[in-house]
Amino acid sequence: MTWPPRVVDLYKKWPPLHREQREWGMVVGRRVRKLRQARGWTLDGLSEHVHRPDGRRYSVTTFSRLERGSAGSPLYVYLQLADALGIAPGRLLGEDEALLEVSAAEMMLLATVRELGFAPHEALAQLLQARSTAMRSSNPSM
Repeated sequence: MTWPPRVVDLYKKWPPLHREQREWGMVVGRRVRKLRQARGWTLDGLSEHVHRPDGRRYSVTTFSRLERGSAGSPLYVYLQLADALGIAPGRLLGEDEALLEVSAAEMMLLATVRELGFAPHEALAQLLQARSTAMRSSNPSM
């Protein structure tokens, strides 16, 4: 069933978000956009998958503002988004991995592992096996 588009009041005064809320909203918004685009969905397509408590669709404007980080939504909307996108809510709402500290050497290691085509657990197994072999050859009593 197709719902008629909601009319949005263009003159509505939206409450300003605090700086921390805007930053968090931008991080989560980027994740939503990335996940939506990875599925080949438009904003309208996303609104077809996430429904309000009254059963109606959210407006495209709601998700556009959410993706840009210019508006926040209640927690249940993010939970519905995670469900519609088929991911755990923690992945959508959790800490941004891009903010984790990584050294240049760690990035080089990651790039090499990717270039060799290893999955992370395979690369670790190979490193541990090489280390074990090297230790046994340097200490024959092992």
